[in-house]
Amino acid sequence: MAISHPSRSSPKASTIEATAIEATVITADDLEIDSGTLSIDATNNRVGIGLTNPAATLSVAHADDTEDAVTITGDSLTTGSLLKLTSNSASSGNRTLLSVHNDHASAVGVQMVHLKNDAVGADGDPILLVESTAAETEAIIEVRNSHTATDKPPTLKLNRASWADADDMGIGNIVFQGVNDPLSPSKIAYATIDAIATDTTENDEGAKITFQVFAGGTAGTAATANLFSIGGEDVANATQCEVVVNEAGINCDFRVEGDSSTNLLYVDASAEAVIINGTQDHAASFVVDGSAAAIALKEMAAAPGDTAAYGQLWVKTATPNELYFTTDAGNDIQLTSGTSAAGGGGGASADDSNTILHMSVFA
Repeated sequence: MAISHPSRSSPKASTIEATAIEATVITADDLEIDSGTLSIDATNNRVGIGLTNPAATLSVAHADDTEDAVTITGDSLTTGSLLKLTSNSASSGNRTLLSVHNDHASAVGVQMVHLKNDAVGADGDPILLVESTAAETEAIIEVRNSHTATDKPPTLKLNRASWADADDMGIGNIVFQGVNDPLSPSKIAYATIDAIATDTTENDEGAKITFQVFAGGTAGTAATANLFSIGGEDVANATQCEVVVNEAGINCDFRVEGDSSTNLLYVDASAEAVIINGTQDHAASFVVDGSAAAIALKEMAAAPGDTAAYGQLWVKTATPNELYFTTDAGNDIQLTSGTSAAGGGGGASADDSNTILHMSVFA
């Protein structure tokens, strides 16, 4: 073995020749092993793997297209981290602590990051945790598409990738969690958005999205309640696709605001009543409230088909038109009299309400 090493001020290269190290060159404290397999730039304090001119503190150039560039294995890892990146800089400038960049537009099959967990995580142990310890007011996670195409919006996909399928299987959930009573706090899923595949039959596929919130405390103990759902079609079981408000069937009102009215449409759950433009309680199932408490009915030539146990109130085409009530036996009773332009006094028919009243009183 022959080893020679110059002084640090020597500008000439030194050569180390040994059984295990070949073609090793040291130049002004720089080090190169195996023609760039490992190189040290002492001037700039940089280390390169697979290249001779590292551009960063650690630069890796990977030439093999079938093997991993960097592998870190920790089979005995307990509480430590396989990779820990820490920045303690006080700079407030905009910078990226970790960057993964696919720099070739043709590499469309690249999967940028893959996190895989073969164990079932416990509550509070997600596969990916993004945490902010500051009083954050901006988005903690942002999905961005910076392309100029206006028909390519950012997409967030929840993919149940297993090929096993069954009707009513869960295909995605979003959970909004917080704590409750500060004296004995516990974690509560205050709200969730759940998606299920109601029908997985080919060409008959159906889905349902439900919005569930904790509610019902006024009637006892609060619990998760399905207050809004979309879809739910199941062809095989003859389940119709529908949009449902308050599917949980609790005391939950439904309200639609207008331009000036806060109760343009109000469904009072406790009174089992529908109220238009107000909140006035009434024994009736349908109430028209407000300053313009009127109902407009489009005129028609005849009443629709009869339904047992139901009567119909409708407007018959005429000049002026006429108000009618039709019984479930198909009897048309005219509630307005006359056909004059003034709206009455032009005669009466046998089924006119005035005629019926007159006959009942003077018969």
